[in-house]
Amino acid sequence: MKHTLTILVALMGLGLVVGQPAEASRYKMFQSIPDLDRGDIDLLTSAARSGMDAKPEGSIVSWSNDKTGLRGEVTLLRLYERQGQACRIILHQIWTKHDDHDWAVSKICLQSDGSWKIPPD
Repeated sequence: MKHTLTILVALMGLGLVVGQPAEASRYKMFQSIPDLDRGDIDLLTSAARSGMDAKPEGSIVSWSNDKTGLRGEVTLLRLYERQGQACRIILHQIWTKHDDHDWAVSKICLQSDGSWKIPPD
């Protein structure tokens, strides 16, 4: 799982999945990660987006899915502004039902319509 998640983050950082609303593309972006189902993806993206609203850097939001046995934490590493948009750098940590651990770092920026998108860095 680590390699798939690391590759995903690298693609996001290179801007290869830019321009798609985060809500619409999140399932596609995470579908190649073994063991994650739609419910896990909903939980981890919700923690990264709305779970971090009005929280300071260093805040941690935990999530778990009893159905799949997966759990994780989302840590707000940094708040910053990019071209007038509020942005976040987030550390995702995921533990599988076999207690394997993986992590990734992602960036998302708030759009004027209230959606989150991956910036074209």
